[in-house]
Amino acid sequence: MKKLTIYLQINDFFLNLLNKLFFFDKIVSTELVEVLKIDMEKGYKIVLVRLVLKSGYKLDDLKLPGKSKIISVLKQDGNTYVCLIKGVVPISLFNVFKKIGDKFNLDIIWTTPTKWTGRNISISAIGDENNLQKLLKNCKIIGDIQKISFTKPFADGFDILSCLTEKQKKVLIAAKDNGYYEYPRKISADQLSKHIGISKATTVEHLRKAEKRLMAQILVDN
Repeated sequence: MKKLTIYLQINDFFLNLLNKLFFFDKIVSTELVEVLKIDMEKGYKIVLVRLVLKSGYKLDDLKLPGKSKIISVLKQDGNTYVCLIKGVVPISLFNVFKKIGDKFNLDIIWTTPTKWTGRNISISAIGDENNLQKLLKNCKIIGDIQKISFTKPFADGFDILSCLTEKQKKVLIAAKDNGYYEYPRKISADQLSKHIGISKATTVEHLRKAEKRLMAQILVDN
């Protein structure tokens, strides 16, 4: 497992398309704090995002596409908002991005730093060599790659998983890789415990503690 961070400049085609279809022309930057759930094939997502709006705009001025909506504003400081966003990309827009979305439906864990400022984007993900190479190749579709960085996924003290113990990381990643967090679940807690080689009670305890720590880390007021 490695962590890949890609820095790129989006090309004119996608920049103009996104400005027209979404709200990017009204913001200074949008930063992914954490992906809680994403399905590129169905367009479903739950994400924690930090938005910095341009002067003269308010959060109400942002019209999210389709059924997407801001569930909660967790923090506001001037024109900076930390929001929990949930939504489904509408079919009319989904058809435009479907082929591209399929290419990014990889067996990876989307992580931070992931940030959009103007035409500059940073994208980070954790995965095996094969899937990260596919991600790198597919990013060339949307822009010119300026810089890439491969690191160990848990070496970065700012990585979201750094708040977990090694055992919690192991169990959480195994749960993700084996479909425990998919709906419907592809593996039960009992099956997961047998796969890892520890008791069901210990498996569930590690998962609950990991989830609690991650939520505390995500929602901390800093």
